[in-house]
Amino acid sequence: MLENKYKKQWRNALTEKYQLVNFRYNTEESLKSGMTEWNKILNGALRQQTVTSTGQEAAD
Repeated sequence: MLENKYKKQWRNALTEKYQLVNFRYNTEESLKSGMTEWNKILNGALRQQTVTSTGQEAAD
């Protein structure tokens, strides 16, 4: 009976650890894709500003 209790606690701890690692990975991936989107937006805004101020499109 006591052995089953410890097995269950161990399994719960492993599951919790896996969920934390998985959450961290998903968060990092989400941040990377979010930063990529921000970079696209900012680059587009900078390019537009350059076009407006110089009258010609800036080279990438």
